[in-house]
Amino acid sequence: MQDKKASAEGNVLLTYYDKLIKGDKVIYDFQNKKGEVYQVKGFARPWQFGTKKATKLSDAAYKVQEGFITTCDLENPHWQIKAKSIKFYPDHKIVARKAFVYIGKVPVLYLPFFTFYIRTNQPQLSVVPGRSGKWGYYVLTAYKYRLSDYFKGDLRFDARTKRGLAGGFD
Repeated sequence: MQDKKASAEGNVLLTYYDKLIKGDKVIYDFQNKKGEVYQVKGFARPWQFGTKKATKLSDAAYKVQEGFITTCDLENPHWQIKAKSIKFYPDHKIVARKAFVYIGKVPVLYLPFFTFYIRTNQPQLSVVPGRSGKWGYYVLTAYKYRLSDYFKGDLRFDARTKRGLAGGFD
């Protein structure tokens, strides 16, 4: 009580409005409003994330090391983004560095830097699988990048069984 710190172990459950974090161990400093959660599974609709360690940097920022994020709510997600470092700014954006996009267990795209703006209605990343007579089986991907309000576009990477690989910028 004197140092204004708390810890809990076991099946720890933290809730904050529409956000839910489950972990095996929590350490929290009430004076500095910072903390750590270990063996984490978190939910901030529509996003889910998991990691060995998540850190609360401030009321406006959380950091996940060696973790994943996804919007798929299955036990084994259809898709996910795994990254060395993910910063989550609730109600604003998600920033991942050194990220791989996985479909199932297969890595399909490397993104050195990925930012998803939560308040926009457009998806930052789109993955469209399909089949056609001309292309065969295909996967079309597009990543919307935004370097500033005046410089933004799409990075594309496509794979087609009959036509091969393709990529480029819009």
